[in-house]
Amino acid sequence: MAGRSLIDGTGRHPSVAWDAVGYLLTLTGSPVTRSSRSEARVLEFAASLVGQCPVQLRPFLQVFDDAEFTAALRAMREVRGEAG
Repeated sequence: MAGRSLIDGTGRHPSVAWDAVGYLLTLTGSPVTRSSRSEARVLEFAASLVGQCPVQLRPFLQVFDDAEFTAALRAMREVRGEAG
């Protein structure tokens, strides 16, 4: 994964290499784990939605504000195929 870009902006819609993000979340000292606690939690949550990072939900409840919590619920509904 060394040298691999996490974001591919070459196509019509930018995409994220979630497999790489999930891997970096497991490495102590990686740029991802040096993020703020809330930034890392958001990345963990997003990576978990695409199956690249197992998570416990309780830590998210402690750092998400109301708007972030609502956005997280909306994202989970979209992953399940439910309309917003």
